Amino acid sequence: MSTKAYDSALDFTPSEAKKPSLFARFKEYMSALDAGLAAWREYERLRMSGVEHSVAAAKAFEKHYE
Repeated sequence: MSTKAYDSALDFTPSEAKKPSLFARFKEYMSALDAGLAAWREYERLRMSGVEHSVAAAKAFEKHYE
C-alpha cells in the first residue's frame, strides 16, 4: 500500500470544524449552569410543598429540560 492510496482513503473524513471561541464556550457553560440551578430551585420548591422526591425531580426536569 502506498502513501497516496492511504491518504486518498481518508478523504471521506470531515474537515476540521472551527472551534467556538472561549467567550462562546463560557457563555454556553454559564447558560447550562443557570438552567441547572433553576431546575434545582424548582425541585427544592416542590419538595418544600410536600411533593415526593421522584415526582418533584421529574417535574423539575420536565419543566427545564424539555
